[in-house]
Amino acid sequence: APPQSPNGGGQAMLRGPYRQKVHGSTPTGNIRIGNTPVSLEVIFDTGSDKLLCKTWETVIREMSHVDEAIFDYILPSNKIYSHNRSSTYVHKYMNFMGKKIPKRGFIAYGSGMAMTQEGYDDVLVGGRNLHNFPLSEITADSLTVLHTKKGAAGVLGLQHMKNRSAGESVFTRARDLGSMFAFGYCRGKGDTGTFIWDDPSTDGHAIKVIGQIHWALALSEVKVPSAGSSGHGDGQHSAGGGKMHAKANGVHHGDTHHWVRQRPQAQGGSGSSSSSSS
Repeated sequence: APPQSPNGGGQAMLRGPYRQKVHGSTPTGNIRIGNTPVSLEVIFDTGSDKLLCKTWETVIREMSHVDEAIFDYILPSNKIYSHNRSSTYVHKYMNFMGKKIPKRGFIAYGSGMAMTQEGYDDVLVGGRNLHNFPLSEITADSLTVLHTKKGAAGVLGLQHMKNRSAGESVFTRARDLGSMFAFGYCRGKGDTGTFIWDDPSTDGHAIKVIGQIHWALALSEVKVPSAGSSGHGDGQHSAGGGKMHAKANGVHHGDTHHWVRQRPQAQGGSGSSSSSSS
């Protein structure tokens, strides 16, 4: 269990839906870390559980390969998170050959990997202030998506983590505190969208989640007709000139569901698909 927050008190929890503007088809949005809080643009990722961030620790590690002496001449700005400036940061340690050293970690994604330094700090996401949430600061990585001028500076994992022995996510923590039981995403026009924390919607079709960690669903009868065919199924997804359709077989697993729905845009136009999890 994480240590108690140095600032004391319980976790200030918003209850009810919180709508947040996001960008991109893989949504990115703002969270705040530490005390004094620093804003960070992160990818909302349903395929992982960690909070992975580029921080001042990341910059220091990168610059050490260029000039170790430069550390005496530079300081972090207020726009980048530095755990040394956060009054709520707590180091994580590990034992190595009988010595207590800072805990290191390793995270692998489909698009690359990251070496990390592990700790805890306060995280504000979706209107929920989570004290002492696990934080993985990048010390080295191969994630090109985090190294573009307009790219995100981190990844926020949103797996459901029913198997708690494998860790926790922001969604898991908020759900345990009774503050969030679902989230949804509505794609808007262009490169915009809305992420709904604690999404109250119940429209659509409930599909049982069978994964212990991931949002895994049982599928059958998956077909990819040729471009000229006009197949029909329980669900269809355009892919070039053809269509892919599959049937989802619901398998009960606790009270975990995945809602799939179609929502109209606020001002007309075609509907945008979204999903919500509980």
